[in-house]
Amino acid sequence: MMDAYNMRLLEGKDPKQIINRLKWHWGIEAADAKACALCGECEERCTQHLPIGERLKEIAGLAEAKPPKT
Repeated sequence: MMDAYNMRLLEGKDPKQIINRLKWHWGIEAADAKACALCGECEERCTQHLPIGERLKEIAGLAEAKPPKT
């Protein structure tokens, strides 16, 4: 999940590319990020002190967002 988030943050990838990377590279769905209980344990253990819970919410939101009409 953090790999996909980094693609968005650092490389400016669009949501479809991120969802595809999760699905085809890692074998998971963006909606799986909702499984996080936001207990904060991962953030406590994170040596970089990242807001992992917030990032997982954003990834889950990508799965729910509808693509813009063209």
